[in-house]
Amino acid sequence: MKSKLHKSTVTLLKKIFGSNLQEEVNVNKLFSSYPKKNEHYDIVLPAFNIIIECHGEQHRSLQTFGEKDIEKVATNLVRQQHRDKRKEEVAWENGWGYVIIWYDEFPEDEENAILFLKTKIKEAIERIES
Repeated sequence: MKSKLHKSTVTLLKKIFGSNLQEEVNVNKLFSSYPKKNEHYDIVLPAFNIIIECHGEQHRSLQTFGEKDIEKVATNLVRQQHRDKRKEEVAWENGWGYVIIWYDEFPEDEENAILFLKTKIKEAIERIES
């Protein structure tokens, strides 16, 4: 299920780049050396070799989502963070930029959100080229 952040990001990216994006791209299909077959990237801009991940609070802190076993919640958070790091590392290692959009940093108004996305993508492209 796509988050509100994911949907908003895609809508604005389509305004910037048109339909030249892919969603829910399998990491292993993009990078065959990736060992896991069931993990994906949220958004890919193939023309720019840019990957965009939309991260909610559950990628940063304990979120129970109704789970009573806090130990299980903590274990899931650590696993999520390891997955996120692995996915980021494989992207950079293969010459792709990696952009994280956090739920609490995305501007609410469209003009600032577009500027924010353009800046993040530009920074990733500059890192690839350096």
